[in-house]
Order: sequence, then C-alpha cells, then structure tokens
Amino acid sequence: SLTRSLNVMRTLFPEELDFYPKTWFLPEQNEQFQKDASSMHDEDRRRKRPLTTFIVKPSDGSQGEGIYLIR
Repeated sequence: SLTRSLNVMRTLFPEELDFYPKTWFLPEQNEQFQKDASSMHDEDRRRKRPLTTFIVKPSDGSQGEGIYLIR
C-alpha cells in the first residue's frame, strides 16, 4: 500500500517525508502505537494543550466509510 511504502521511505529520508503523518498498522504495530501515543499525550499535558487526536481508518474501507477518531 502507499502508506506502507511511505513509512519505509520515511526511515530512509525523514526530512523529505515530514509532510506525511506518522502512521501505524494495527494490530501488528500496536505496541509501538501505544508507546508513541503515550509520549504524545505526555507532551500534550506538559504543554497544557488538548490531547492529540488520531484518525482510525480500516484497511478495507472506501469513500470515508468506517473512519473514526480516538484520543
């Protein structure tokens, strides 16, 4: 998929791909997502700003079907 390819390219060229949001594939990357989300939320609390919102998109969805937000 495009997202998997961009994630690989981001490891090779992080500065060139900083326009693309950090992405995790669940459930296989759940542990890394939990660590990253916890770190982001700690930073949000430290800076007294709203918690980061994540967009969840099912791999088999289309035309926005099945997309939802989590904090």
